[in-house]
Amino acid sequence: MGAHRALWLLVAVAVATPATARDGELVTASLCEARGFQAGALACSTCVKLERALRPLGAAAGAVVDDCTACCSVTLDAVAPVRFTTAELSVCRFSLAQHGGVNEFLEKSLWRGAVTVTDVLGAPPVLTLRKAAAPADGAAASSGLATEPPLRLNVGAWKIEHIEALLALKTTLAPATPSPEPTAAASSS
Repeated sequence: MGAHRALWLLVAVAVATPATARDGELVTASLCEARGFQAGALACSTCVKLERALRPLGAAAGAVVDDCTACCSVTLDAVAPVRFTTAELSVCRFSLAQHGGVNEFLEKSLWRGAVTVTDVLGAPPVLTLRKAAAPADGAAASSGLATEPPLRLNVGAWKIEHIEALLALKTTLAPATPSPEPTAAASSS
């Protein structure tokens, strides 16, 4: 019973306390969106998983994790985690040089084949995650379940590692298997 009350106290404090971003700004939904997070749909447990996935990067990942925790909602952790089945990256090919992490992702990432890429003239890089369409038999509609809204993230300032970590945590997609490096014996014969 005591642990249950402590959890509710934590939720109440988290909801009542205005969050601040790493630079001291009051966090708003538009600030979260500008930093690549959808505040209303981000559970704090996702930020914990993101921190674990990015831990090997050290201090380089700290700013992304800080922004994530400033934008997350403790109350969303009570809901089962959403696993998306498709990912689409909308980019403007003319502005890729301005977005190093996205450009590197498109050139080098093993995840590249799992993500549909769409060229949208003048648009910032946006990664959209979606769940598969509901069955045609109407089972979801008749049960009262709403279809899951897509998760749209502005990833223009993200590094390749952050994009890959998000795909690993929030999707059912898998990266391509790297091809083995040729050995010296195989290349000399």
